[in-house]
Amino acid sequence: GHGLLCDKGYLDEQGSYIQEWKDYVWNAVERGVTKEDAIYSLTDKITRYPMESPHQDNPAVNRMNVANIYDFLTNNWKPSNPQNPPAR
Repeated sequence: GHGLLCDKGYLDEQGSYIQEWKDYVWNAVERGVTKEDAIYSLTDKITRYPMESPHQDNPAVNRMNVANIYDFLTNNWKPSNPQNPPAR
């Protein structure tokens, strides 16, 4: 994973952060912002949890997050490999 180890008590914080991202992108969708514009203009969430990796200053990570959430919220998201679901 990314960041320090934590216990299940941290799940609420993670869930809250994910919901904030969804709300942030949804606000853009509702305002009619295109996916392309959203990818390059929605940058406010980058600094809340700085990444502790070689990618920390890579804006491509943020653009990927926005693109995936935008697609998910507009029903255009496709699982990365729907032909091969995880083994049970």
